[in-house]
Amino acid sequence: MNASMIFSIVSLLYVAMTVLVFFNKEKIKSTETKIYSALLITTFAGLLIEIISTVFFIMSPEVNIIEKILFRLILLYFGTWGYVFYLYLKFLNIDNLPKEKKQKKYRFMNVYSAIYFVLMFVCCFFLPIYVKFDESNKAAYTYGPSVSYLYTLVGIELCFAIAAIISNMKKGMDKRLVPAFLFLALGSIVMVIQYYNPSLLLIASSEALITVLMYHTIENPDVKLVEYEQKEREKVIAAANSKNEFLSNMAHELRTPLNAIVGLSDDIQTFDNKIFVDVKEDSKDLVYASNLLLDIISNILDASKIESGKLDVVETDYYAKREIEAVAKLYEIKAKDKNITFNFEMSESIPRVLFGDKLRILQILNILLDNAVKFTNVGKVTFSISWSDVTNYLSIRISDSGIGMSQEQVDNIMIDVDSLEVDKVYSDQGTGLNLIIAKKLAGILGGKLELESKEMAGTIVTLAIPQRIGSEEKLFELARLERADLAELDVKGKRILVVDDNPLNIKVLRRTIKDYGFDIEESHNGKDAIEKIELNNNYDVVLMDILMPVMNGEEAIKALKEKQNFNTPVIALTADAASGSSVKYTKMGFDDYIPKPFTKEIVSQKLYKVFSERGDINA
Repeated sequence: MNASMIFSIVSLLYVAMTVLVFFNKEKIKSTETKIYSALLITTFAGLLIEIISTVFFIMSPEVNIIEKILFRLILLYFGTWGYVFYLYLKFLNIDNLPKEKKQKKYRFMNVYSAIYFVLMFVCCFFLPIYVKFDESNKAAYTYGPSVSYLYTLVGIELCFAIAAIISNMKKGMDKRLVPAFLFLALGSIVMVIQYYNPSLLLIASSEALITVLMYHTIENPDVKLVEYEQKEREKVIAAANSKNEFLSNMAHELRTPLNAIVGLSDDIQTFDNKIFVDVKEDSKDLVYASNLLLDIISNILDASKIESGKLDVVETDYYAKREIEAVAKLYEIKAKDKNITFNFEMSESIPRVLFGDKLRILQILNILLDNAVKFTNVGKVTFSISWSDVTNYLSIRISDSGIGMSQEQVDNIMIDVDSLEVDKVYSDQGTGLNLIIAKKLAGILGGKLELESKEMAGTIVTLAIPQRIGSEEKLFELARLERADLAELDVKGKRILVVDDNPLNIKVLRRTIKDYGFDIEESHNGKDAIEKIELNNNYDVVLMDILMPVMNGEEAIKALKEKQNFNTPVIALTADAASGSSVKYTKMGFDDYIPKPFTKEIVSQKLYKVFSERGDINA
């Protein structure tokens, strides 16, 4: 047995082990994987036929019909392996192509394959072939028209393979092209050696080496699964980001007209006896409906942010008892309107000031109490809250005698999933989205929400959220501003530049501060505002929108801050009302931030802060 024969046997054993491992692993369903599977089987079959034919010839040097068939099968193997390898190169990344380009490529390969296999079968089975036995090396090799024409056919295919490599390189270097370069280099060397030593069995072993190296580098199922999962994860993240951007833009577009509805409706109510009572009541309903719509928008945005893991937690000091009592008072009124009892129990042990994400805690309370009151038509709602000095947890319990939920709905709300599957908790009374958001928010804050419910027997929600004891000193200034009245300051004639591309927003703002005697000027984009400031830089305050044509607010504030003599306070006036927006716009360079839709109280507080801090008031 010569060295090349031993090399073929070793190659067969290694390829056999690779085949067993490869086909017993979980694989992704891609075109490349399917082609590589065919390449592995072809390599194994070719090595097996080559070894069997050599053994037959050593045992019986006289060529018989079986040996002729075996040698022709070896030629068929050489042609088939080259074709499958070219197919692999040709179909790299085909699964990522558009449908039309994919179909075009398939049509081309169907025609090419038909021509190639017809020619290959003619070369292998119809042209003459001769066998010669090398006594010194104890090996047999073939020659003749069949061999020559097949090598020519494979050489042409090699040219196609080179063209496929160049085509893929133009699209960017791919690590999957490494075996192609190895095949070209190793194949060229082997062909030269084989030409001068035809009895050496090197081609099949070389192809086996390339096939096995492909498994250990680019076609390992485990590695490909990891890469596939990574790509799918990136796609999910990209889709979530696109959805978040869409929802954010949608929220901005909705908040802008809502700002006009709320602002003008509030203004109508200031006319007192000048309008009909029905008109005044209708304006109140408009404000209520607008605020309800704002809550829905906020919940949708929060659901999207929770799903993408981008919800910010903003912790501040807050008056715990006061905030909780205000929420309880609101739902006590709503319960009274429905003729149901509302019991509120707050432990005296709750610290006066706590430190945590006040807005998110109040959001959770509003969701839970709103559901309890909304779905209770007879009976009572009980809201109790206490504090543990040992664990520093707020413990909340809300029970009602309402319509309740089925166990399936409860399970779907409480199950830990990454996505908010609203359809699973849909009911005739509501979507269940609010409860899912409340549960997710509790988890983000480090707490836990538990839910018990039975149909027509009510619901019990228990919630535990960690908080820290806060500092009351930090709240003194905030409390002063909340009590502040801009009317206490003499700001008549003070100049305000309002920058907004929407005339309706400017109209609302004018109505909001009409009683204070400000001199208001308008601008409709950042560039125009900068030009006005440069011509007459004596504005006392600038109120600036963010999303505007020509030059947006972010670009405008950056340009203004670069001017040496510019020290006018600039307040961001925007529909971006997300948690953490105040910090975001302060970092941009704005002195403060007013979210839309705004109220007279909010605008008054912000302007009071500006003028009182600067001492810039009329004597």
